[in-house]
Amino acid sequence: MGYEIRRDFCYWRGTRQVRQPYWAYVPHPLAGWNPQLTQGQRELLAETADRLAGLMSRPNWVDPHPSTDWVIRRFEGIASSGIEGLQSTLRSVTAHESLRQPSSPRDAEEDAATVGAWRQVRAALDQAESRAETSLADITKLHRVLLGNTSQAAIAGRLKMEQNWISAPWVRTPAGAFYVPPPPDLARALMDDLVEYVSSTEHDPLLAACVAHAQFEAIHPFDDGNGRTGRALMHLMLRRRGVTGRLPVPFSAALEARRRFYYMALNAHHSFVGEPDHPHRAKALTEWLYLWCDAVELACQAAEVVTDRLGTVIARWEDLRFRSGSSDRRALAMMLTCPVMTAPALAERLDISEQAARRCLRRLVDAGAIAEAPTPRNGRRYEAPEILDLVDERRVFMDNLWTAWRPDWPSSDQRRYINAVSDQSARQPAASTATPTPQPCRHVGVLAKTQCRLLDGHLGQHRYRLQIERTEAQAEVMAPP
Repeated sequence: MGYEIRRDFCYWRGTRQVRQPYWAYVPHPLAGWNPQLTQGQRELLAETADRLAGLMSRPNWVDPHPSTDWVIRRFEGIASSGIEGLQSTLRSVTAHESLRQPSSPRDAEEDAATVGAWRQVRAALDQAESRAETSLADITKLHRVLLGNTSQAAIAGRLKMEQNWISAPWVRTPAGAFYVPPPPDLARALMDDLVEYVSSTEHDPLLAACVAHAQFEAIHPFDDGNGRTGRALMHLMLRRRGVTGRLPVPFSAALEARRRFYYMALNAHHSFVGEPDHPHRAKALTEWLYLWCDAVELACQAAEVVTDRLGTVIARWEDLRFRSGSSDRRALAMMLTCPVMTAPALAERLDISEQAARRCLRRLVDAGAIAEAPTPRNGRRYEAPEILDLVDERRVFMDNLWTAWRPDWPSSDQRRYINAVSDQSARQPAASTATPTPQPCRHVGVLAKTQCRLLDGHLGQHRYRLQIERTEAQAEVMAPP
């Protein structure tokens, strides 16, 4: 919950400078705010914490196999990038990261950003273990890890210096955007307030992570990479409070499977205007809180399934009749943490000839452990599809988990995620408890040049009245006979 501030956006149209007004949303600081939760919400947070504790007590999670560590980190990083629209797979990321064989320049850029995402999650967990408090420099460092090796390295680790906004690709000004975060001159103070909240222990860990993420996305402090950095910040907070362990719980995979509702939940938080102490401020967080708790539950289920399936693969590979210490056995152990391999890469890593590496990989194919995957551009590859598909097929897998967890999704009218959006009474002004007088939407269309004809707080796209100016001659010509 916050307030709106009017600013002007200046740009050049030909040789003429245009000044266009827009409204930016500024969230209230978190200092001193204690959200009033219902009894049901407190019980839900307790149940979610118990579910996380159950995952943390599993032996294969407390002391994970190196392959489990490798897969889970990339599972979360690739899913977090998928929320932002990146299409990288574990196959392409492994080829980019370990084999240096991107399939195209565009894929190489996306893969580099995805590698940065899982490394960012790892850096967040490392920060949680090594530092008792979080500073703004720590958050900018996480952002630098994300974008430092991409084409956006110039903005990595730097707070925004110009007004940013969220909109369709063809929208060129904030006046036509879906959401306009605080201007740069206000973002720094809000980030200072946020880092103090991140380091505090005042609220329940799961609630604190939920509040901090919503606040971070409302501030949108960087030019790009805000979503991935905001989710890495949740990992940092949960790890520091002792709720999670050394492995990241893959809640981004659960959110990716319901990305549309994830955006709706955050938008519900960003669209409420009122005083800092108004009770509707906590209500604006309700939709995101419920979705967050369900995402953690589904992430725990996914983590258990992935670790169990990996354990099955590892046990089956260990039963293969290869001599201990042989090149075949060493190649198997290597492919548990690098499930895409070529003969030259294996020869270099095992310090054997390329011909011996090909024979070794052929024996693994004959044993049914890996598969041969010819590629037209980079020669012949060998893959472990059972490991790769755990990540690359995650959308179908997570969708099935969601369907089993919420069978009525999304057709049920009782679905709780849209309660906050459909509850128009929550949008009344904080200064009065009476039913407010409907006000027109203040948005002015960039192309239509007219004000939206719907009421303030409406859902969906803006709608405009067509205003056609006709001369008397045009009106006479167009008049019916």
